[in-house]
Amino acid sequence: MVQDDPHPISHGFYQPGNLIIGEIVSHILFLHDSPSFLEQPKEMLIKEPTSVTKFYQYLLALVFAVKEINENPNILPNVTLGFHILNCYYLLKTTYKATLSLLSTHQSFTPNFRCDTQKNLIAVIGGLMTEISTSIARILAIYKIPQFSFGSFSPVQGRKMLFPSLYQMVPNEVYQYMGIVHLLHHFRWTWIGLIAVDSDNGDRFLQEVLPLLSQNKICHSFILRIPKRTYKDETLALLFRFQEQYSQLVESKANVYFVYGEPPTLHILSMLLSASEDLPLGGKVWIVTSHWEFESLSIQKSWNTETFHGAISLTVHSNQPPGFQTFLQIIRPSWAKGDGFIQEFWEEAFNCLLNMSHVQEEHERICTGEEKLENVPGILFEMSMTGHSYNVYNAVCAVAQASHAIYVSRSIQRRFRVGEFLNVQSWQVITALQYKFHLKENHTSCN
Repeated sequence: MVQDDPHPISHGFYQPGNLIIGEIVSHILFLHDSPSFLEQPKEMLIKEPTSVTKFYQYLLALVFAVKEINENPNILPNVTLGFHILNCYYLLKTTYKATLSLLSTHQSFTPNFRCDTQKNLIAVIGGLMTEISTSIARILAIYKIPQFSFGSFSPVQGRKMLFPSLYQMVPNEVYQYMGIVHLLHHFRWTWIGLIAVDSDNGDRFLQEVLPLLSQNKICHSFILRIPKRTYKDETLALLFRFQEQYSQLVESKANVYFVYGEPPTLHILSMLLSASEDLPLGGKVWIVTSHWEFESLSIQKSWNTETFHGAISLTVHSNQPPGFQTFLQIIRPSWAKGDGFIQEFWEEAFNCLLNMSHVQEEHERICTGEEKLENVPGILFEMSMTGHSYNVYNAVCAVAQASHAIYVSRSIQRRFRVGEFLNVQSWQVITALQYKFHLKENHTSCN
C-alpha cells in the first residue's frame, strides 16, 4: 500500500477534527502549454502561479463557519469539526485527484482504504463551476457523500438520478435568464447583442434564452462566442481569432450586451477588451449573470475596467454573519498553521513579497505581514461576505445541523459514548438533510 502521495496537490489547507468537511476551490491556477509528449508536463508549467484573490474568501467562509460551530456548545458538544480544502486549478484531472485525496488518509493517497480513523469525511463543498461540480459528483455519488455546489450549475438532464447526493445552493439558472428578459422588456431594450462561452453550457444558455427573447419580441444583433480557457498557446490562438470578430461589438447598433460565462471565460473576455482599447465600447450596457462577481486575476489588477462601469449584474443572495468582518481583520500570513493559499494571496493582493530570497529586482517590495485586508481594492477582495461565500457558510451550517440531529437522536434513543457517534456515515448525513432540513436561502444558520 502506498504510504505517501507521490504527486500531492500543492495548495491545500487542513485542520484535523473528529468529523471532516472537504472543500474543492478554484483559487489558484497555472498556465501551461499543450503537452508535446516529448517532455514531462510539469516541466512546461509556468513557475509563477496566478490567482483570483477574491476567491480566497470562499475558503475563509468555510474556516469561519467551522470555527463558529466548534465554539458553540449547543451544536455537536464534545465533537470537533475539521476541514480539508484543496485547489483544483480549473483542471478536471486535478479535480478528480483532489476528490480522491479527500477520500484518502491525510498526506497519503489511498482511495478506497480507510487508514486513519481521525479523518471521517462527512461532506464536500464544491465547486464553483458546473464542469467542476459534476466531476466531483461522479466520484462522491459512488460513496454516497453529500456534496454542496456553491457556484453556478447549468441544468443537467437526469441530474437527480446521476448525482443523488448533490445539493445545489444556487437557484436554477433559468430564473436568472427570465429575470433579465423581464428587465430588457421593462426598459424596452429590444435590440441586443448576445455573448456566450463556446461550450456545452453556452449552448444550453442559448437554447433557453433565444425562445424567451422571441416570446418578448426582443431581437439580437449578433451572437458572439467567447473561447473557454484551455492550454496557454491554444487560448492565445483563440483570442486572436476572437479579436477578428471584435468589430461586431464596436459596429453593432445594439446598446445592450447580455453576457453568459463562468469565471475563467469572463477573465478571457476582460483580457480581450483590455487588449482592444483602441476600439472603445463606450455607451454600452453590459448585463451579466451571477457567475461573475467582477473579480480579476492577479495579473489583471492594473488593467482598465472602464468598459464595465455601469454594468448590471445579478447577484447571489447574501447575508452578513455576525463576527465575519472581525474574523477577517485577524488574517495575517502567519494566522493559521497549514494554510497553503495565504502566501500567493497575500503577495498578489498587496503586491509585495513575503520571502526575501524571492526578491530579484530593487523595485520589488517586502511585505511587512501587517498589511490590512480592508485596504485591498474590492475587485481583488471584499470585506463583506459575497453570495458564493454565503453559500459555503450555509453548506457548513447545514452539515453541522444534520450531524447534530443524528447526535441528538442517538442520545435520546439510548446512552452512548461520543466515540460511537464519531463512526457516523456520510449516507446518514444525507438522510438527515433530506428528512430534517429543507435547504432554502435564509433558512440555514449556524446559530
